Amino acid sequence: MTNIPILSVSRLEKSYPQAGTAPLKVISNTGFTIFSGETIAITGQSGSGKSTLMALLAGLDTPDSGTILLKEQNLNRMNQDQLARFRAKQIGVIFQQFHLMPHLTAMENIMLPLEILKYHPKKIHTRTRRVLEQVGLTRRRDHLPAQLSGGECQRVAIARALVVKPALLLADEPTGNLDNNTGEQVADLLFDLVTSSGMTLIVVTHNMDLAHRCQRCLELKKGKLQ
Repeated sequence: MTNIPILSVSRLEKSYPQAGTAPLKVISNTGFTIFSGETIAITGQSGSGKSTLMALLAGLDTPDSGTILLKEQNLNRMNQDQLARFRAKQIGVIFQQFHLMPHLTAMENIMLPLEILKYHPKKIHTRTRRVLEQVGLTRRRDHLPAQLSGGECQRVAIARALVVKPALLLADEPTGNLDNNTGEQVADLLFDLVTSSGMTLIVVTHNMDLAHRCQRCLELKKGKLQ
C-alpha cells in the first residue's frame, strides 16, 4: 500500500424514482478515499445500498450528484464512449453471478476485454495464457462455462477481470454463489493474486470472514458509510 490516493469519492448521492411517492434515496452524502494497493471491504445488510455503490464506482451507473475520481479522472465528466474505454482499461469487476459469455470458452471469455481494447493478437494470447496459469485453469481453457464447476467459472471471472491489469478491482460477493469450501479456495486465490500484483481491491460483501481479510472495513448503513 502507498500513501497515494487512487480513488476519491465525495458527497455521493443516488436516488431512484418511485411511482406515486418520493424518490428512494439509496446513497446519501457518501465519501471516502482509498489508497493504491489497499484492500477494502464494504459491508452492510441487504438493501443498504452496497450493490448500488459498487455500480457507481464501476461506472455502470451515474450518481445524482457528487464526484468519483479514479486516478484523478472524474468518471462523472466523461461521455459514454470515454467512460466505456476508461472503465475497460482501469476497472476490473468480479460479479457474484459470474456473467460469463455462455458461447465462449474459458480462454475466449478471458480474452474478450483485451480484444475490446484492440490489443495486438500476440499480446492477447500471451496475457491470457499467463492469467489462465495463475488461476489454475490451463487444462480447462477450451471448456464452455456450462462444462465448468461454479468455482471454475468464478476463476474465469477473476482472470477476465485481472487480464487488463486494472488500477481498481471490484468484487461483488465473489464467493456468494459458492459452497463454503470452494468459496474459501476462490477467496485465497483472489487475495493471493491481488497481493502479488499490488492491486487495489474493493470487496462488497455481507460475509464478515471475507471482509476481515481486507485491510479496512467500511459499513454501509441506510446509504451512508460508517
